[in-house]
Amino acid sequence: RKQQLRRQTGGCAVDTESHAVARAAVAADVPFLVVRAIADPWNRDIPSWLPETIARDGSPDLEAVLMGLLQRPWQLPRLAVLALDFERAMRTLRRVALRAGPFLGFTR
Repeated sequence: RKQQLRRQTGGCAVDTESHAVARAAVAADVPFLVVRAIADPWNRDIPSWLPETIARDGSPDLEAVLMGLLQRPWQLPRLAVLALDFERAMRTLRRVALRAGPFLGFTR
């Protein structure tokens, strides 16, 4: 889907989650700021089974990931690259949050 959107729009990134945060913030009448760090670029697919390994709280279900890899061990290199990119993205987001300070600089 990301590759299709890339072809249609020419965009370098596709954000498919921030709109939900924006809606929740507007509904709660709180300010919000979206800062994105990309861990899965448009030109690299993640394994189709991987989204099913995310728990309801957003954390990875490590048992499900290991089961997926046992069934598809050839996909380990792809997951390793994704894990490194994810860690890089998280470091960037941490730096932004630390520099912005409490409440991301909002005064309200």
